[in-house]
Amino acid sequence: MNKLFTLSGVLVLAIAFVAATEADARPQYQKAFLSKYKKVTAAKKAKCNVCHRKKKAGEKGKPRNDYGVALQKSIPKKNCKVVAKIVEALTKTEKVKVSKDKKEKKTYGDRLKAGKLPATPAKK
Repeated sequence: MNKLFTLSGVLVLAIAFVAATEADARPQYQKAFLSKYKKVTAAKKAKCNVCHRKKKAGEKGKPRNDYGVALQKSIPKKNCKVVAKIVEALTKTEKVKVSKDKKEKKTYGDRLKAGKLPATPAKK
């Protein structure tokens, strides 16, 4: 009987650990974004979706939208906590074109200066 309780306890702890590691928040990125782009009021509501998008069937993790991919390339290391480096990466990403279409000239910086989210929100 004691073995059953011990096994149950270990199982509950294992499940709790796995569930806890799935939430991989990066509040320093959101904080840096909100302080740099105060004009983008929709960012407060969008939260993580400023850089991420909804999962497609079969995808794992929290996939990045086009802006998130561009920003990731500018950040020096995974889970960077140095605010100055994050702000520097945000500034670099402003110069990246929104679209890969050569006729399109708008950059993420153009969208941000206009008070818009950098990536187009997913259509429902």
